[in-house]
Amino acid sequence: METVRTEDSTTDTPDTEGRQSLILSGDAHLNTADPLTGAGSVSLDGDGDHLDSDGHQIDTDRSYTVTGQVRLREWAPDGTMALLSQGGDEADAFTLRYQGDQMLWEAVFAHDDTADPETTVLTAMSSGGSPQTFAVQYDQKAGEVRLFADGVLVDSAPYAAADAWDAYRALQVGRDSAGRGGAHHLDGDVDEVRTYAGVLSPDEIRALGRS
Repeated sequence: METVRTEDSTTDTPDTEGRQSLILSGDAHLNTADPLTGAGSVSLDGDGDHLDSDGHQIDTDRSYTVTGQVRLREWAPDGTMALLSQGGDEADAFTLRYQGDQMLWEAVFAHDDTADPETTVLTAMSSGGSPQTFAVQYDQKAGEVRLFADGVLVDSAPYAAADAWDAYRALQVGRDSAGRGGAHHLDGDVDEVRTYAGVLSPDEIRALGRS
């Protein structure tokens, strides 16, 4: 998220070295004055702004790791705001969201693509207005989901292969529930969004947490 480009009324992050671009929507814009990492990050205002990948991003019925860096606009905002998600028709296979009433981050993994699915929920404490780097991980071989905060494993839980399903929609940054029109828009800055097919090691995730 160092730069953005605009072509044919579409603004996105350039797709370089085989990486997919992220398409900016609403008032999402590049922030070079106070970026989270490197020369730029993307600012969202919580009023419909979001980014989504240019096509299907990861197979959520197989092992994966998704990471992102975030800085909330306020120290302790109210409401619910999503950082990352990838959905199907009714549910998000996973969503990482902030719960303002508890000052917690939740990684929610749905067990099927229905309007009210059973879920597995992992939690991490919020650092308030300070930047945080998160990693959400599904390990198919171990039958487990994990949540890392700033490179540290903070929560994990069993998640059977029978519960995993492939969410066919694009990766969402700054909102969730895209299958139902989008919700829980983020008010803050995002950066360093990365997706991996497979399981990153704890050492690799720690290195990302220090970036």
